[in-house]
Amino acid sequence: MKVTFVNGTLDRRHLEAIKDEDVPQPLYPIDWGMADIIKDALLEFDFFDYLKRLYDRSGTQLYVIEGGCGIGNALVDLKRGVSIVVREDEPSHSHQHRWKLQSLSGRHFQGLEDKIHTTGATLTRRHADTASSVEEPYQIDEMIVGPIEQYPFERKYDFALDFKGAAFHFPQQVIPVYGRILKDGSPAFIRLHTGEQYTGENLEFGDFSRLFYQSGLEVVGHSNPKLPILDFLVESDKMIVAR
Repeated sequence: MKVTFVNGTLDRRHLEAIKDEDVPQPLYPIDWGMADIIKDALLEFDFFDYLKRLYDRSGTQLYVIEGGCGIGNALVDLKRGVSIVVREDEPSHSHQHRWKLQSLSGRHFQGLEDKIHTTGATLTRRHADTASSVEEPYQIDEMIVGPIEQYPFERKYDFALDFKGAAFHFPQQVIPVYGRILKDGSPAFIRLHTGEQYTGENLEFGDFSRLFYQSGLEVVGHSNPKLPILDFLVESDKMIVAR
């Protein structure tokens, strides 16, 4: 696994985000894998099927990035595959979500293996150290340690995942990054929260929609805009930038 350190600095906001990991129920779960994301997502999207179909069309290895990847379990799962286990006492926030969990129980999602090249971005070295212990061939290919918004990306990506990750904490700084590094027409699945952000500003659904547009990202799907937690599926659209 290649580890690259961002030539930048962690400010107070970054340090607060790192500190929040150590509370009993952190806002940012560093060990979540794809099973957790699939079960918790408020917007239906088959991550594995999408990437498989994209690979079948292109025939070339896909580049996948996760912003705020924690110890990288989700990226590992995308390579290895995952089976969904739903406990009887699994928490659910609505009847619709309970039905979703029941429909997912027992499903297996086949991993992409070497069909994808994975990059994770995290704020702390200890996450990279943990990720490096995963066996090949499922280990993350590259870890960026430091603020993702300060990293000088040279590569374009086919898919971005940010689920309670970097954009969840710093949307105004991170969302424009995805607008720059995604290939034209490529999607990102992003979870955000309304209300007060780490910057102290209050952002709502409309603010996020404008931020996506200003970043060259078209919203193609979203969860209930009235809820405090929002899931967005966006696509890079270079024509927006051209306007």
